[in-house]
Amino acid sequence: MVKYEDLSRELIRRFPELDFKFRQEIKINDDSDPGPHVVYGDVLAPHLVQLLEEPSNRNQLSKIFSFLEELAVNPDIHVQEVVAQSVLEDVAQRATLLQAARPFMGPRSRQMVREIGELWGIRHAEEFE
Repeated sequence: MVKYEDLSRELIRRFPELDFKFRQEIKINDDSDPGPHVVYGDVLAPHLVQLLEEPSNRNQLSKIFSFLEELAVNPDIHVQEVVAQSVLEDVAQRATLLQAARPFMGPRSRQMVREIGELWGIRHAEEFE
């Protein structure tokens, strides 16, 4: 089980291809961690959106959403909040992204999207199945 304080390191461990983007976007050259919300929102979310806009790498999408589902069912609410607020809110904003993501999402991620839709009044997300 991933702990909140380990989320940033775990993201780069599981997806080493994001390390360069992490260092470039966050503009760090040492081992400091700006926090999971920043890392997931500024590094993972845009990467995921790009993959969903051009879904040529289904394997990568599957791996990312599997990881997100693992975090979404984590008993630590702070870990769940990173998934919902820093990643899934971006996806939920656009119906086309949400439909592209649907085949890869697990049940808890889908539930989070519906909750986001209800909270923000995003009709296509509220009705997401």
